[in-house]
Amino acid sequence: MALKRIFVSHSANKDESARAALGELETRLGTVKDRFGVLLDRSTLVATEEWRSALNVWCGVCDAAILLVTKDSIARDFCVYEWSILGYRRMLSPAFTILPIFLGTTPEDLRGKPQQIQELQGITYTTIEDIWPRIENWLDKVVSSDGPAMKQVRLIASLFRKHLSDPRGKLVEDSLQKVGERLGTWEPLLDPQEQFALKLTELGLKRAAPVLIDLQWAFDRDEGAWADVVNLVKSSWVDDRSASALYELSSGSSTKRAIALNASEVRTGRLYVVKACGRPPSYAWCTAEVTDVVDSPEGLEAQIWVSLAGVLGLDPTTESEKVRKRLAAKQLTGQPVIVCLSTRPLDPKWLSAVRGRFDSVTFLLLSGSEKPQWPDVQWMEPELAPGFETTFWRWYEEVESEFSPR
Repeated sequence: MALKRIFVSHSANKDESARAALGELETRLGTVKDRFGVLLDRSTLVATEEWRSALNVWCGVCDAAILLVTKDSIARDFCVYEWSILGYRRMLSPAFTILPIFLGTTPEDLRGKPQQIQELQGITYTTIEDIWPRIENWLDKVVSSDGPAMKQVRLIASLFRKHLSDPRGKLVEDSLQKVGERLGTWEPLLDPQEQFALKLTELGLKRAAPVLIDLQWAFDRDEGAWADVVNLVKSSWVDDRSASALYELSSGSSTKRAIALNASEVRTGRLYVVKACGRPPSYAWCTAEVTDVVDSPEGLEAQIWVSLAGVLGLDPTTESEKVRKRLAAKQLTGQPVIVCLSTRPLDPKWLSAVRGRFDSVTFLLLSGSEKPQWPDVQWMEPELAPGFETTFWRWYEEVESEFSPR
């Protein structure tokens, strides 16, 4: 039986008292290692693609979390990112528990923060001897929970289970060792394919690239399945809250299906669709795109019809009524259709007009670095950091050919 996983969020690299407290806490958690696995990173995290991937996995698979709340952690972007994911998980499931431990801080220092951590009952750090009984009492109440990150992990694991010829896991272990990693981080998971999928999503595509490239020869010749693996790992940095918001909006009964992201490129929007739909990317939701510059609402509507016809398997010159019937069939069978719309500048009146014409379509609006005022449009959180998107795609373009089966 797998251990319950406790994630420890902290920023203890600059604060000597925080480092000491973290060390004492880690030592005490080691005394209950027969029941709990501890996810704790001692690196200085930065908001790169690979660290977003790691945080998504750690926060998305843990069964509970301890937050070491210090002046430094309150000011750290990655801690705020972690706390917001954990707060989202608690919102999804009240059984998911978070224990703030305040060191040199109080709940008042968190007031007004979007994670609402100040509402949780926490502990003020005095000495480890004083607070450990309360931590043990909290640990006794932790229950296993299937976090949102496991959906993507299981998809990747199922593809490796079916297409990778490595019955003893030796190839996987050897490939990981070449980049200084091992499966043991996630022990004692029972399923080795899930262990491997967790490790890949934790690393993110950039750090996992040498491992994937090294294993290509052992993957069978199903190029679609291999592309699915790459695209799933490529989307691992996408925040689960954003993916969930896109899923709920696209799959619900709303007639105001529009959600916005401060991204510039349609391919970035497509990664959010991959993460949201919960399927292998080759079976993802129909996703159209409109990137041409238009000068009228009529021109915008025409571009949308043409793009939708293409992704629905129709000739681009197909009349709109036939496209509408195909959209109705998708809606009837519960299959969302997404239109990535990056046309700028986009007049709010144009947007309102086309949304009225395509009430079964979900519009994924890509705003670039700006955040225009569009009525009744939900924004994805967290926003992408400046330069993040450009850096990621520049790197990917440099190595893209290496991900194609020979």
